Amino acid sequence: MSKKPTYEELEQRVKELEKVADERRRRSKVFLASDQEKEAILNNLMEHVIYQDTKMRILWANHAACESANLSNEKIAGRYCYEVWPKRSDPCSDCPVIKAMETGQPQMIEKSTPDGRYWFIRGYPFRDKNGDIVGGIEVTLEITERKRTEKTLEERTKKLNDILEKTADGICVCHNIPEEPNMKFTLWNLRMTEITGYTIDEINRLGWYQMMYSDPEVQKRATERMAKMRKGDDIHAEEWVITAKSGENKALSISTSIVRKENGKVHVLAVMQDITDRKQAEEAIRENKRRYSALVQESPDAIISMDNTGNLLSFNTTAERISGFSAEEVVGKHFAKIGVLAKRSIPKALKEFALVVTGIERPPFELTIMNKDKSYFFMEANPRLIKQKRGKAWIQVTLRDITERKLAEGEKKKLEAQLQQVQKMESMGTLAGGIAHDFNNILGIIVGNTELAMDDVPEWNPARHNLEEIRTASIRARDVVKQILAFSRQRPQKKKPVRISPIIKESLKLLRSSIPTTIEIHQNISSESDIVRADPIQINQVLINLCTNAAHAMGEKAGFLEVSLEHIELDENSAFHYHDLFSGKYARLTVSDTGNGIEPKILKRIFDPYFTTKKVGEGSGMGLSVVHGIVKNHGGNISVISEPGKGTIFHILFPCIEDEPEPEVEIAFEIPRGNERILFVDDEKAMLNAIQPMIERLGYKVIARTSSIEALEAFRVNPDRFDLVITDFTMPNMTGIELAKEILKLRSDIPIILCTGYSEHINEDKSKASGVRAFLAKPVVLSEIANTIRKVLDDD
Repeated sequence: MSKKPTYEELEQRVKELEKVADERRRRSKVFLASDQEKEAILNNLMEHVIYQDTKMRILWANHAACESANLSNEKIAGRYCYEVWPKRSDPCSDCPVIKAMETGQPQMIEKSTPDGRYWFIRGYPFRDKNGDIVGGIEVTLEITERKRTEKTLEERTKKLNDILEKTADGICVCHNIPEEPNMKFTLWNLRMTEITGYTIDEINRLGWYQMMYSDPEVQKRATERMAKMRKGDDIHAEEWVITAKSGENKALSISTSIVRKENGKVHVLAVMQDITDRKQAEEAIRENKRRYSALVQESPDAIISMDNTGNLLSFNTTAERISGFSAEEVVGKHFAKIGVLAKRSIPKALKEFALVVTGIERPPFELTIMNKDKSYFFMEANPRLIKQKRGKAWIQVTLRDITERKLAEGEKKKLEAQLQQVQKMESMGTLAGGIAHDFNNILGIIVGNTELAMDDVPEWNPARHNLEEIRTASIRARDVVKQILAFSRQRPQKKKPVRISPIIKESLKLLRSSIPTTIEIHQNISSESDIVRADPIQINQVLINLCTNAAHAMGEKAGFLEVSLEHIELDENSAFHYHDLFSGKYARLTVSDTGNGIEPKILKRIFDPYFTTKKVGEGSGMGLSVVHGIVKNHGGNISVISEPGKGTIFHILFPCIEDEPEPEVEIAFEIPRGNERILFVDDEKAMLNAIQPMIERLGYKVIARTSSIEALEAFRVNPDRFDLVITDFTMPNMTGIELAKEILKLRSDIPIILCTGYSEHINEDKSKASGVRAFLAKPVVLSEIANTIRKVLDDD
């Protein structure tokens, strides 16, 4: 039997216990930190404190968390928590932060990581001022080396027991640690029962480790800790979380010391203080700090703070974004010396600062902020002095971006200029339409007379070849008119499956005559997988714009213009480098030149509307913006590579489709003829003289009129006299559509063909809706009018 302690020994032990109790009570006092100290408090905690959004992206982490991940706050921000610590590609299934955001209640777990460490993790929902959950807070404490093994103690005397029962802390004595599966307690004061819910008999029967630590891993860690203590390693105020009999988790501050070693057995005295309330108070402080920090960091305004000498204390994320400087770069430096303020704003800022420091309230004032990349922002600064009962006063400044407001007047002028340009373009479109009408009439006369002459000249006659050239040139001129109308946006077409290679080849033929002969045109056009859904005229417009710009860049010097078309296929990785493109097959059109190239500062703006480097009279600056709009409208992508003195390369990608293009209508070798009677109306006498003989040579009987009024009277006299009416649209007194309506009133079954050089008021759909059977665009060639007449008469 061991020797009983003397009264003096007991008295000395009681003093030691009272000293420990006083120390615990002193440590239990809660000190509220000032606002400027809150972040420092979080950064000095041994626990990892992480603020995350609802997607689990890290918005802020304290120093302990950053050091654990071996990452700076800037590099850890924006990453997912589960890829930083557990090294996972998806969230942990038991993540307490996710569960806290889902349930709205705090959650906590103990978890191990692949590196062999163990953590006590708490998750808390973070709510905004409306009570909506906008993120989660994770507080993590490493508990790898937390619990020391408790060893048994010999039973103390009843006098010491009585003293121990009166202490505010839980005190117990255990022995033989950890050799016995259930360590036995020889002393268990009343406070221990109040804390744990178990009596000494219950805990000796059920086991401390089994009841207090529900997690087997924590049990193991606790026994390992106690094994170290058995070798003389005491515990000093080490925090553990136990599970009481009620199922409640309680935070304890546990201190142990070896009382006596006897016969190889270690007797341990454990003092346990319930610090659950203290921990909750500490968490409340941290929560307040997190909320304040979150409000500042998430503010749409830049918020900075500085001491009464002007040195920066904090710099929120909006301030970082606007200035281009990180908080680490500027905190601790004087606000006027970090390069954020524009030079013209520094005197104003210093004057206002001097007034605010003295306590004088100042209204908001304007400053110009210079970004790290030398761009400028106009800001409205609202400073205020923050006074505290303890500590020095400091200044908080809220800076609101008013750049848009300041630039509104300039933007308004710019928009007015753009509106004028749009109106100018609309006027040009109207002018182009009028010119197209007159030009098509002229071409109609040329084509008609040419075809009449060709009919009179035998094939062996040399003049026959000249007439064919005139006819071919006239048809090409008609196509040029179509392009003019397309440029003026007067003749939009629906996109349809087309082969892009023939369009490019034909466009290059037309370009050759307008590009100086000093420029060589090289083409490498592949027809492999070149079917796209497009408007052929707009594809033509894209190529002409790019080639014309290339020719302008080369000027009068000799150079090379190279146009290529090839088939490429993008996988997911390569498609990632293009905006708005997906993986798949594409036709890539490349236009390159050996011109002067483009300066980097200009290269960024070449697709802006109305931006141009051309002199007055050389262009409107709309070309490349139109090209960009057409490419995007076709679901494609355009990029440019250029260096001064090294030329320019444009790459355009059009998505390929599997649909086949509509087959071209084959023109019959034999021109159809007939013997029906036709009323032909056109106010142009020269047009009548060209078209009437053309129709008559097909075998038809033609009655011609140059007045729509006279034509209506001729029809009214004898409606059954005619089998067909062909009328121009644009005529004085009565348009072709109005004439058609009046004729149909007299005889509803009469077929009518409407011809026009151009009009924005009529097209094929509108004419057919008015009862017209067919629509012909001038200039009319023999084969077209012959087939149209025959088709209308035969359908009738």
